[in-house]
Amino acid sequence: MTGSVTPPTPPTNKLEITLTGYVLAAGIGLLMLPILPFLALLWVFQRIGGKDEPEHAGDA
Repeated sequence: MTGSVTPPTPPTNKLEITLTGYVLAAGIGLLMLPILPFLALLWVFQRIGGKDEPEHAGDA
């Protein structure tokens, strides 16, 4: 039993909070769109110039 004075409220799904989260995620996604070509170039350069096997500190 909790020490709260107010009666417990049942869990509800808050539509406003959910929509706010989706709007924020979409905004962040739109802001990151201009960065995607640079990330793709970095990935391509890593694939071309990188080694086939990643180095591990324990491999000696």
